[in-house]
Amino acid sequence: MKCIITEKIIQGPGVNVAAVRIANLNGEPLPRLTQAVRYVNTETSEEYLALAGGFGWLGMKPGFAVVVAVKGDGDAPHFKVLDEREAWDVEELLRAAYDLYEKYGINCRQIPFLWYGDPESGYTTFIHRFNEELSKGGIHSMFVLAHTPYQGSPDAFPLYLQTIYQLVDEKKKRLNFGPKSMLPSYLRQLSRATAHRGDEHTLPAITALGSVMSALTSYTPWLIDVSMPVTDDHEPWEGRDMTDPFNQALYGYEGTGHIDIISDM
Repeated sequence: MKCIITEKIIQGPGVNVAAVRIANLNGEPLPRLTQAVRYVNTETSEEYLALAGGFGWLGMKPGFAVVVAVKGDGDAPHFKVLDEREAWDVEELLRAAYDLYEKYGINCRQIPFLWYGDPESGYTTFIHRFNEELSKGGIHSMFVLAHTPYQGSPDAFPLYLQTIYQLVDEKKKRLNFGPKSMLPSYLRQLSRATAHRGDEHTLPAITALGSVMSALTSYTPWLIDVSMPVTDDHEPWEGRDMTDPFNQALYGYEGTGHIDIISDM
């Protein structure tokens, strides 16, 4: 399947030197930078900060796979559901998920596309078989599930729900569904009892969405930490070879007033 996402390296962002100093003096976390890469949807021309998938093994409802894109500002992004699949058959679900990966994630190299789900389920034996078939066919990109922040917690399902509810809140509206998405219907099926007592097999579609949303909001892979030895008494470039163009760009030399991070990361 042809991938509709292309990766584009952009000019590196900057952090104000004063902001770094203030954070150091106050013992606060250093400012974080949005990585200098964008993912372009060739069908819609939309640009994304990152893409990821959520995966829910089948349970009381069909198994589910969903692809989510991160949009907008790096510190307060919005999220958009791009595509989804569901199936009662495990092998069919894995094939559908891999098709989504080929369509949306295979070109994501700087910020690799990851599927978030339960890698410890007994169903993972099907993943091993699926990957063996891929390998026999000469395909080297395997299907792998990454852990979610709430993996193994007895409260994982309610925590997934709370993450989703915060993002779809009418005042914030940070998570948007497409017109054909099945997810709003699944959310409407939830009763209060199910929301608090359900588990990851109750509604696999909600588990899949909650898995990827909790991972994206916790891990924020499109952001990187700034670790610059900036103090109140010294400029960040002092003691360094500032005839080196890399150091000039990295430390904002020649009075630029900000730290430019080169974008070939």
